[in-house]
Amino acid sequence: MAHAERTISILCPTRGRPDFLPPHIMSIMETAAEPERLELMFYVDRDDAALSKYEALFKEIRAHVFPGLNLVGLVGDPIGTPKAINAMAGQSSGRYLMISNDDLLFRTKGWDRELERVAARVPDGIFNIFFDDGYLGAKLSCFPIVGRPWLDRKSTRL
Repeated sequence: MAHAERTISILCPTRGRPDFLPPHIMSIMETAAEPERLELMFYVDRDDAALSKYEALFKEIRAHVFPGLNLVGLVGDPIGTPKAINAMAGQSSGRYLMISNDDLLFRTKGWDRELERVAARVPDGIFNIFFDDGYLGAKLSCFPIVGRPWLDRKSTRL
């Protein structure tokens, strides 16, 4: 897969909580300075009782809420969160990859530009950047953002 130099891929495994996605996606889109740069990826287990609701939601968002949004809904076997993240990372196109939860709400306006500003300080692209999640702040990277070179050196495993 070709990787877009300026794309940010947000990787979000989700299960049984399709109603969490609209506020999650809205917060991402409303706070990003350049939302056209984003790729939103969701992994849903094929045995999820809410699968049809997820699929309808993805279709609605692509068609009517954010036309043109690069929203990818992966449906696969129930493999657990780490493997779901790896599956999304392997299919993502972003220069930057962020792990997210479906209940995470973005609050920082221009977070995408701030990410790029900080990432530019690391010329080799191998970093772990994270924002204050409101819980543990600088103590723990709950939602890490890594550069594509870091991922490539780790054999496509986060």
